[in-house]
Amino acid sequence: MAWRKCGHRRIDEKNGKAAEENINIEFGAGKTLFVKTDISNEKDIDKLAEAATKKYGKVDIILNNANVFPMGAVKDTPVEKWDFSYRVNLRGPVVLARKFLPDMLGRKHGVFVCVSSSGAAPFMGTYEVFKTAQVELSNTLSAEVEGQKCTLSLLVQESPKRLALLRAVERWRR
Repeated sequence: MAWRKCGHRRIDEKNGKAAEENINIEFGAGKTLFVKTDISNEKDIDKLAEAATKKYGKVDIILNNANVFPMGAVKDTPVEKWDFSYRVNLRGPVVLARKFLPDMLGRKHGVFVCVSSSGAAPFMGTYEVFKTAQVELSNTLSAEVEGQKCTLSLLVQESPKRLALLRAVERWRR
């Protein structure tokens, strides 16, 4: 929910703490924990899991909306930018799934969501290629957990399904 309160901007320490405070005001003290996390860094994801588990005992919902989008034509974009986009836009969600899904499946309870997009946007190849791959990651994960009472969803930005799922998650939390 921090994404909705902050809007589309970089979630640095200051913005993250502000989002945490706003959400705690809206939903009650202690409902939110901000942990600055570089999704491209597996150790940061480990720290996130440790902090959330320490505070709440478990993680029920993962809503991944982290992304980077280096701009440029495919032929002009340095491989280093492709590597970084891969680490954030595809590898990060895979690491999140590997970190949090086993416990959710063990408890037969949890929601794992990736906010993605799909399309061939010119000069955004480093973004679109890996975000589109999240569609297939979501399809694969959904098939793997079918019938196990965990929900995996893919939200394509600005879709009615995305808005409906956000409302459902909000109702579920109450």
